[in-house]
Amino acid sequence: MQKRKINPTTISITLITISTLACQISLPRLSTPQEETLLPTSPSSLITTAPPLPTPTPTPSPSLDSPNEVGEEEIIGTEIDLTPTPELTPTITPQAILIFVQPQSPVYLVNFLHPELGCKWSGVAGQIFNSVGEPVNGLIVEISGELNGNPFLRLGLSGMSIPIGPGGYEIQLSDKPFDSRNALYLRVFDQDGKQLNETLPLVTYNDCQKNLMIINFSLLNQPLREKTYFPIIFR
Repeated sequence: MQKRKINPTTISITLITISTLACQISLPRLSTPQEETLLPTSPSSLITTAPPLPTPTPTPSPSLDSPNEVGEEEIIGTEIDLTPTPELTPTITPQAILIFVQPQSPVYLVNFLHPELGCKWSGVAGQIFNSVGEPVNGLIVEISGELNGNPFLRLGLSGMSIPIGPGGYEIQLSDKPFDSRNALYLRVFDQDGKQLNETLPLVTYNDCQKNLMIINFSLLNQPLREKTYFPIIFR
């Protein structure tokens, strides 16, 4: 078998023909993507403006002169009194002195009210009279204070001590005489608890001849200065 020789001229023509055909073929045009041009953005365009808030409407204050408005006590409020309450102190002198100690009172005597006790008794007794010398019954006689370091309080009633006489009262202090000065006080009250006399401080003695103290009173702001009453002592 013989090999066919190819003419170089023929090869050149063939290549030219192929190139011509290739140039005549219309290929579809491909669009090249274009870069999107980013324009600079203003900073103010990025800020979103919020809608304006509603303006609050002021509420008119209620008028105190109008009867249809809120009452004054609701506007002002309740006032609180911060003033401290003063402590109560016992009254020593009554507002009106209605009973006085008779002149020459007190008188110190031996215990004749309870002769069987003798010196084993000490106390206070007396009578209460009105301005014309009549005995007054039903008044309360109080002796209070301190005795031997302990609180002391005892009561008597005028008209209840028969040995003393009409309008007489009697209060035992101790079972023996003792010395004291202004440790005990005597006050006279009516049935309503009103103090009638100026508080009277008492003085006692450790003496069996002075273990009975006699104190007489007169009422109605008119002291009996001419007469002094003492109980009658029977033996």
